[in-house]
Amino acid sequence: MNEEHQNDDYGSVLLAIDNVVLSATSIDLAVAIAASMQSRLHGLFIENSDLLQVASLPFSHEISLTTAEERPTDFDLMQRSIKSMASSIRKSIKQAAQASKIPWTFDYVSSSLLEVTALSRSDFSFTIVSHRISGRILTFKHRPIRRILLIEDHSPNLLHALKAVLQQFNRDIVEVTKIDAAQMNTAENYDLNRYLNRIKPQISLIELQRHQLAQLLQGNTACYDCAIVPATEDVESRRGLLEALQCPVILVS
Repeated sequence: MNEEHQNDDYGSVLLAIDNVVLSATSIDLAVAIAASMQSRLHGLFIENSDLLQVASLPFSHEISLTTAEERPTDFDLMQRSIKSMASSIRKSIKQAAQASKIPWTFDYVSSSLLEVTALSRSDFSFTIVSHRISGRILTFKHRPIRRILLIEDHSPNLLHALKAVLQQFNRDIVEVTKIDAAQMNTAENYDLNRYLNRIKPQISLIELQRHQLAQLLQGNTACYDCAIVPATEDVESRRGLLEALQCPVILVS
C-alpha cells in the first residue's frame, strides 16, 4: 500500500507502528522532524504476527476496553480489526503530513515491532518507534514536566531530532537526561553539547555516564516522554532500550 513520492531523500523519517501501541505524540514528532528536514515521512504499520497466531487458538477470547465484555475471536476477526486500525492510522498520518505539506508514504507488513526496528534502514535518517507514553504523576498542575532521554553519539542528526522534540514541548517544562558517548575515544558531539549548554536556562539538564544507563532504565525512573537513541547502538542494546522505555523512541542514523 504505497502513495506517491517514493524517493529516499536524506533526512527521511520512518514511523513504525504496530497494532498494540500507538501514541499520537509519535505522529506529531515524525511530522515535525520530516518538516524540519524538508523530507518525506514513511508510515509502516506492522501487523503483529504473534497476536494473529494466538487468535487462531480455539480457546482465545478478547476483552473489550470500553465494555470489559469477553468475546470469542479468531484469525479472520482479529486480522479485520487490525486492518481497520491500520486504515485509521494511515488516515491520521495522511492528514498530519498534508497539513505540514510534506510528502508521505505508507506500507503494511506482517512482522513484529522489534524485528523491524532491529534491521538497518540506511535509507532513513530517523526511525520513530511508536510507544504509548507511560502514565506517571505530574508534579505541576498546569505545566507538566516533559522528560527526554538523549544518548549521545557523533551524528549531527541527533541535534536535529532534539530540536524538533523541544519544539513540540515548547509550552512545557523540559528535563533532558543526556547519556555520554559509549566509549572514551568517541568524538564529542560538539554542536549538540554547545546547543545544550546554550539552552540550559530554558531546560533542566542531567548528564550521566554510559555505565549509569542500565540502572536508569530500571523501575519508574524509565518514565520518559521521548527518547533519542543513536542507530549505532548494537542490536541487543537497542532491543533492551525499546523493551525498557515506554515512550516514543527516535533512532537516529
